[in-house]
Amino acid sequence: MKTRGPLITLGAVAVLGIALWLGNVFQEQGPVAAPAAESVTTPSAAAPTTTPSPPATGFPAKADYVGTVPTATGVITLEISLDGGKAIAYACDGNSVEVWLRGDAEDGVVNATSQD
Repeated sequence: MKTRGPLITLGAVAVLGIALWLGNVFQEQGPVAAPAAESVTTPSAAAPTTTPSPPATGFPAKADYVGTVPTATGVITLEISLDGGKAIAYACDGNSVEVWLRGDAEDGVVNATSQD
């Protein structure tokens, strides 16, 4: 009779673990995340300039875009968050480039600048 207590505790922990795992599995199959940004190749790391064609319908009211941009010195990760007509972007290569950009997002075009 003395070994029943630890076995009941072990069973309760196993049931809790399975319930948490199932909760995570069903949560991951929920709504689809916002679309990811397209990767754009730039000719140099010093001045990345690209002119992608804007979508015909513009941007949604709220969206998050994440993508990578290959450069001569590595890869820069770019994340852009849109809320209404405002855009906030963050670019980082994990070594020397780290910049926050703010600006407007209208008609499928983001115009953002940093304080520097």
